[in-house]
Amino acid sequence: MIVSVVAGGMAIILASCSSAPTSGGDEGRAEQEDASGFEEVFAELEGLTGQERTDKLITMAEEEGGELNLYTSMTTDVADEVAGAFDDAYEMEPSTYRADSETVLLRLVEEADAGFKGSDIVETNGTELANLSQEGLLVDYDTPATDGLVEGSVYEGWVADRFNKFVISWNTNAVPETERPKSWEDLADPKWDGQLALEPSDVDWYMTLWNYWADQGKSEDEINGLFEGMADGGLFTKGHTVMGELLSAGEFQIAASNYSYIVQNAIDNGAPVAWEPAAEPILSRPNGIGLVRGAQHPATAILFMEWMLTDGQELLVEFNLDAAREDLATAPDAEEVLVDLDMFIEEQEEWTDRYEQVTSLGKLIEE
Repeated sequence: MIVSVVAGGMAIILASCSSAPTSGGDEGRAEQEDASGFEEVFAELEGLTGQERTDKLITMAEEEGGELNLYTSMTTDVADEVAGAFDDAYEMEPSTYRADSETVLLRLVEEADAGFKGSDIVETNGTELANLSQEGLLVDYDTPATDGLVEGSVYEGWVADRFNKFVISWNTNAVPETERPKSWEDLADPKWDGQLALEPSDVDWYMTLWNYWADQGKSEDEINGLFEGMADGGLFTKGHTVMGELLSAGEFQIAASNYSYIVQNAIDNGAPVAWEPAAEPILSRPNGIGLVRGAQHPATAILFMEWMLTDGQELLVEFNLDAAREDLATAPDAEEVLVDLDMFIEEQEEWTDRYEQVTSLGKLIEE
């Protein structure tokens, strides 16, 4: 089946998260929290705002040696620019470990189980952050830096700094403006058979759209029929970047669920693709940033987090990433629906199995 490898990999990681930790379970992690130093920093910051707060954090960060260990799944170019910009702002260059989101999750869990203090702060996909929060590996933090963020940015243990927005995109050389899909339902039209691409691991997209349609009053048979209409004759391609490249090259005409920033980057590079006007609703998965229990440099981690949620947001926009700051939001007037991360984690096996049945109707494209 098309998504068995993807689903299996995540299942292994989630199993690792739920297994008995060698560090002594929740008690061992609570001891890490007590020794982390975050409470001391929180106490020092109480009542401080604006530049006074930033200055206090800078002083405390310098006392820690101005060092920071950042774990992230941002692409290398973005991670390098973020680290460089933070260094330019505060003369503190983060030591960055970069990997895919599942690897970042697994490494943090393994380090916590071993009692190893590797990361001060983590920036990765919301799904993995929600898992880390459930495992008790993140420190809940109420910061005034969240005041300017869009609704749906604050979660227990972490805060969204960017969103992956699932949008419909099309090749403008192959699809006239009058023929573009104007709704998600349009993707089930048989005229797109052999010309519609989907991503085989987008279980969160599938779950969110399925439930949105159910909330709109569609029956289960109607919803399943729409997804079957997309998949029957659909082309499944692994990876959103690859999907964008193949759409730009005209290998197919429509991409069902690519990220808006990938499409926008292609547009900026002259590719004949488009995603606006956006079919509504835009389906958004938050990605974000969290403080790691047991951090060696808690003040520097907080300084980085508050910078990332304020000035650092403008850097994300330079890469066409969908920043969480409200004044920088893309397609601000379009209806958006957030992926329910708690539901996804709790019911992931069920939705993965259901999406496997859908994807089995289509054809897998090898890169």
